[in-house]
Amino acid sequence: MKPVGRKSSYAKGIRAERIVKKRLEKRGWLVKQSKGSRGPYDLYALKGGRKLLIQVKSGTSSLRRRENTGFENLLRRKEQKHST
Repeated sequence: MKPVGRKSSYAKGIRAERIVKKRLEKRGWLVKQSKGSRGPYDLYALKGGRKLLIQVKSGTSSLRRRENTGFENLLRRKEQKHST
């Protein structure tokens, strides 16, 4: 029996995927979730001929500011690289 109030790993993973999906969509990416998320990637993102294949990991700790900044910087570099 699971403790009351605890989310399953599956539910945490789905929530993390939705968060990343929304963040990408806000930046203009078209994002699709992999069916069942059982393949090599969870999200497939397209923007201006570029594509990202993303494997989302959710752990017991929240996203740290440094990791969050790293994610934003990665997106910014990917967008700038192809905008010129």
